[in-house]
Amino acid sequence: MINITKRQFEAFEKVRLSGRTNMFDFETVSRFANVDIGRVKTIIANYSKLKFKFKKDAD
Repeated sequence: MINITKRQFEAFEKVRLSGRTNMFDFETVSRFANVDIGRVKTIIANYSKLKFKFKKDAD
């Protein structure tokens, strides 16, 4: 798995929560979040694990 930073995950989450785009429109999500398409796909594929990881880091 590509290393995803907390910043990248949070940028993805900001786009997701905004409801501005279909999250499977990888190009648009990538542009809005300023995260490359490969990492967007990795975040989607590993969303639960990453959410748990970064929530745990915040505690």
